[in-house]
Amino acid sequence: MIEAVDHVADGLGQAAGQYENSTLFRAWVASFLEQVQDLDGVVLDVLASLDIEQAEGTQLDRLGDIVGEPRSGYGDVAYRRAIRVKIRVNMSNGTIEDLLTIARLWGATEADLQEYYPAALQMHVGTAPEPRRLHQRLLQAKPAGVGHQTIYSGSLTSARFTLSATHGAGSVDADRGLGSAYTADGGRLSGVLV
Repeated sequence: MIEAVDHVADGLGQAAGQYENSTLFRAWVASFLEQVQDLDGVVLDVLASLDIEQAEGTQLDRLGDIVGEPRSGYGDVAYRRAIRVKIRVNMSNGTIEDLLTIARLWGATEADLQEYYPAALQMHVGTAPEPRRLHQRLLQAKPAGVGHQTIYSGSLTSARFTLSATHGAGSVDADRGLGSAYTADGGRLSGVLV
């Protein structure tokens, strides 16, 4: 936020020494500086109306129009988020960092992006408000000609399959397991990994 400056006091404080005590000169300068002060107040109001954090209602609608983001039934808080994301989409070069930033600005948790040769991306997202709209924004931001998938799992860390780090942890499933490198027990797939 930009703070207002007291132009009258500032200007009168800058007067040359011979005019310090001249009430006529000080009144004449103050009359001009009061107009500058009024103009500065109007400029600050215009700047405040363009600040996403301060804008409300129709001011946000104008900002949305400028960046190309329709309100689509959003309340002010959600619309601010959508406008911030749209600004980032508009500025995007399609880099991995751009796409991850868009996901984070949208409110996604645990966003992770993987590249696939020759030209595809896959983003895994834990949770996100309105996942379809996030996916649309990511499609707008990705490079042209690059495939993109967004996968929502609810929570990346709890939904991922992981192998045990220690021998003997967990149980061996004879129908689906891979078995153990240390013993002869294991399931049908025990010979697949060597």
